[in-house]
Formats: sequence, C-alpha cells, structure tokens
Amino acid sequence: MMRNLRLLRIPAAAAALGAAAFAAVALVATPAATGADDGLLRINLLWTNDVHGHIAPEPAKFMNPDFPPPLGGGASAARYIREVTARAEAAGEEVLLVDVGDMFQGTPIGNKTKGAAVIEYMNAIGYDFAVPGNHDFDLGRENTEQMAKKSKFPWLAANLAEESTGKLVDWVQPTLMIEIGGIRIGVIGIITPGTAHMSFPKNIEGLQFLEMAPTVERYRDQLKAQGADLIFLAIHEGLPYDPVQGWNNLVAAQGRGRSRAGGRLRLQLLARRHEPHGTGERCRGCRFRRGWPHAPRLPRTLDRLPDPHDVLRELRQRQQHRACRAADRPGHAEPGGLRGRAR
Repeated sequence: MMRNLRLLRIPAAAAALGAAAFAAVALVATPAATGADDGLLRINLLWTNDVHGHIAPEPAKFMNPDFPPPLGGGASAARYIREVTARAEAAGEEVLLVDVGDMFQGTPIGNKTKGAAVIEYMNAIGYDFAVPGNHDFDLGRENTEQMAKKSKFPWLAANLAEESTGKLVDWVQPTLMIEIGGIRIGVIGIITPGTAHMSFPKNIEGLQFLEMAPTVERYRDQLKAQGADLIFLAIHEGLPYDPVQGWNNLVAAQGRGRSRAGGRLRLQLLARRHEPHGTGERCRGCRFRRGWPHAPRLPRTLDRLPDPHDVLRELRQRQQHRACRAADRPGHAEPGGLRGRAR
C-alpha cells in the first residue's frame, strides 16, 4: 500500500502557476519491480465513500429485514484491504486507498466520538488521502478541523475556503502529485458546493464552498503545468448528469459544469448520492467511479498504465472518439446499512 511514500513540496515557482497562495504537495513513490515483464505499471485503486460511521459489525437489514445476514464492517474491510495489498505487493503492483467523504456521521460510534473513532480506524488501515463530505460538518467546522488534524493522511478540498479571505482553509490542501514508475498522477479534491445549503449555518460559519467547474479547471491546468501525465478528480458529489429525470436539477446543472471540465481528467471518484449500485460511466474520455454507501463493499479499480507517452496518446484518441453515455438509472435509495460483503 505504497508504504514508501514521502511528501515533497513543489517549488514555489511551479506552485505560482495557479495561485501563489497554495503550494501543491507531491507524493513520490519508488516503483516496485513488476511481476510480469510486460512494460505495464499496475495501480490498484481502493476507495470508500459515505461510510457514515459504519465501521462496527451490524446486520444487513437492507438485504433481508426479517433474517438479516451479519456484516463485518470495518474489520472485514481491513482484511480485504490487507489481502489486496499483499497480492499487489507480490505482483509488484501499487495500491492507493482513498475516502471520498461523509466519514463519521450517522452511527453511535461515529457521533459519540465526534468522528475520532472513524479517524483512528482510517489511520490504522493506512489511507493515502481523503476528501471531506457535507455531513462531515454536522458537528461544526471546529470538529471537522480537529478530525483533519488527527488524520495521518492529507485531506484534499480545493474549493473549501475562508469566507473572509477567499483563501483555502489551512487544514486541507487542494491537490496531490503522485509519482509512480515515472508517471505523474495529479489528484484534485473537491467537496460539494451544496454543503453551503445542506448544512446548518452555524456548522459552516465563516466557510465558503467555491464552484466546482472553475476550481477543477484551475487546478487541472496547474497540475498539467507541473508535469502531470494523468489527473484524477476525487469529489464528494454524484454523477455529472441527472440519473433520474427531474431529480435535483440544481445538482445536475452543477455536475454538467464539472463534466465540461472533465476533458483532461482520467478518473473521477464520486460519492454522496447513496444509489445502491456502482458506477462505471465514461464522459469525454473520463471514467466515473462511485462505491457503495455505508462502507464496504470496497470498489476496486485496476489501471494498466504503460509508458507515459503511450498513456497520453491513448487518452487523446479516447477523447476524440468517446461520447457521453446516458443510461437509465433506478430510483434514488437511502439504504440503511453496509452495502454487501467485501470480496
């Protein structure tokens, strides 16, 4: 699980390409020897979203309300993560573990500890970074800040700013640059701007949630200027189009703006909608991924990345020939427990 990562600061001159106030942070990894000499770099991407404090074992009443099967919660997830990591290390592959928001609110263990138990769990598992969600402010911004400071991994939120200054709050960072095997992967973190009207005013007092599309474009261009070969967007938000006619037109309109900015993004990790299914849609050459709410089943994406020049050439070809696909989606659901077994 990329245990050999170390943090580096991008030189000030490079950071000034976007906004001098925010210097990006880079994660640099020493590439492991590949298990098969095929010239490919393989990255196993594991992520959680909308965990809402469901780290304890609990019955899966959403599967069978009368005879709910037991689910292992965070312990089962931890075992699955260890198994994937062990297989990846044996094969010379890399693993990234990410959370995309709404980490603690919704269960006694999350609420009573004010998120501390969930952060302690995530620290023990070894998350690489996280993006805050709107419900992570349910106990107030001071509590959210304390959660971030207790984390042994960075929080990314490029559009979370102080209302008084317009500058990024000092307990998150906008981007990461991950270098693996000569390929530089830029990551942008975004929290839904809808937090401004979904949270109680007292919980987000003094905070500003900047628009998604211009923020993504700004940091996308900055990361490209800093040498990123691929760009991932980790965002606490749903799909960039309305999956059900008439559902939340405001959010859908915001998402379409992000879709237009997605032409130079490789991957977007999504959250928040709580639909009981995964997502593998593509739009403008960018793949959208969303996991199950209320924690694992953990999604797993395996990216096969050849030489950086081949990657960029392949992306250009895909961007030229691939169009958005809109498929019918089932109705919105709010499941009440863990989404299936980790496997």
